[in-house]
Amino acid sequence: MRHVPLQVRRLRTRLRQAPHHGVAPLVTRPILLLAVAGLIGAVACFLIDRRVSLAMLDEPQGVLAFLSIATDIGLVRWYLWPTLAIVGVLTLIDWSRLDREGQLRLAPSLAYAAQLFCSVAIAGIVTNILKVIFGRARPAFLDDLGQFDFHLVRFGNDFASFPSGHSTTMGAVTLTLMILIPQARVPLFIVGVCLALSRIVVRAHFPSDVVAGFTIGALTAILVARWMAGRGIGYRPVASGRGWRGLLPERRSYRRFA
Repeated sequence: MRHVPLQVRRLRTRLRQAPHHGVAPLVTRPILLLAVAGLIGAVACFLIDRRVSLAMLDEPQGVLAFLSIATDIGLVRWYLWPTLAIVGVLTLIDWSRLDREGQLRLAPSLAYAAQLFCSVAIAGIVTNILKVIFGRARPAFLDDLGQFDFHLVRFGNDFASFPSGHSTTMGAVTLTLMILIPQARVPLFIVGVCLALSRIVVRAHFPSDVVAGFTIGALTAILVARWMAGRGIGYRPVASGRGWRGLLPERRSYRRFA
């Protein structure tokens, strides 16, 4: 285990390095436009929150039973603990004892596990802070409190509707997978959005909660991947990270371990 402190120091040095020359800033106009679109979408959904939530009362019991199980795919524990375990195990391994091929095999796993962990964790922290700040009552209290019941700095699960935590996780996971598997971006996005929308059907959240949560998770995953790409960690920029074409980075080709 003597190698661990040295590897940690090397990792810290790598993380502190400046982005490569010529790479676009972390936050670009497309990022801001997506954030604004998500905000406008969430605000617009306030107009339909009550109607949609009440309509879900008429859903067949079979559908509700299925979605009650499927919606748990958005639980943060399915992603945080496995990725943390992968990062921990790969950090404990003495990389100096591995041959070049072994290093090249493990480097992507470490980078992508770390990216997913950071995306889900950071987005989750942001969402949980916002939940407390807004203190919105869940749909179960719709008849008594209405859809605009917000309490500044309110704790407790009953007042943790906005934004949706499950949708935040699904936004982070969906965009991470879309970056890693670019040839399947459309079906991945559709599945991710549908899983996020399941929170509305089971009446755990309003539509505006889901839109806000998914936006937070998606933007966080994009920003984390862009940050890593700027330093050549797991990803590399597309079109120097500029414009819509360069919004999402791509997987780095590990021809050598660095």
